[in-house]
Amino acid sequence: MKRALSQDDLKRMVGYQAVDDYVKSGTVIGLGTGSTAAHAVDRVGEKLKSGELKDIIAIPTSVRTKEQAEKLGILVTVRVIYYYVVVSCCCFVKFIFILRPKCI
Repeated sequence: MKRALSQDDLKRMVGYQAVDDYVKSGTVIGLGTGSTAAHAVDRVGEKLKSGELKDIIAIPTSVRTKEQAEKLGILVTVRVIYYYVVVSCCCFVKFIFILRPKCI
């Protein structure tokens, strides 16, 4: 018999799915704070390491998230001005949002 998924399992699934669905190479992403965000950051790091993602810049919302992203090799900045935000699913706005400059 299968065991029920834990709350952390569900958060990992949501964080990974948000990255898989919305983060594309060459984008600037906002990284939020919290346990679900931590899973999303892990997924971005995995995809960068594997080469599936390239040229990602991240804007973290906390020192903790910044440190996690840096450890995973994610380029982090805190001073960026971009033109508009692409957000289509309110359930992930809390921990990850995508910014795409018009020049890309």
